[in-house]
Amino acid sequence: MATRCGIAIFACVSYRPTASKPETAINDLPTGSLLHGGIPLVFWLLLLGLISYSITISNTLATLKNHYLNAFAQIEVPLKRRYDLRPNLVETATASMAHEIIASVAAVIDRPMPSLAASGTEQV
Repeated sequence: MATRCGIAIFACVSYRPTASKPETAINDLPTGSLLHGGIPLVFWLLLLGLISYSITISNTLATLKNHYLNAFAQIEVPLKRRYDLRPNLVETATASMAHEIIASVAAVIDRPMPSLAASGTEQV
């Protein structure tokens, strides 16, 4: 065993050279390892990818459904307003027709009638 000392007296450290470790074979791994006897790491990664992909698809479908419902709600609002205003339009049109009838009757009454006896001929 060799000793390597630094400048200070108390800084001596024992130095023991170690032999190089041989490479570990797959059969030498513990039984609970992911590569030997357990479920492979690739399976877990694929499972995690599949789960994250399905969550992403689910969120995308929920977002598209919300866009679809919002679009139809945006169309439904003006149609409902138009439907709610229809009775007012009918009432206005009825009042306008009544006014037109009164105005045309008054115009006919106020028109001077030609005198048939004065001319002696009928006007067509």
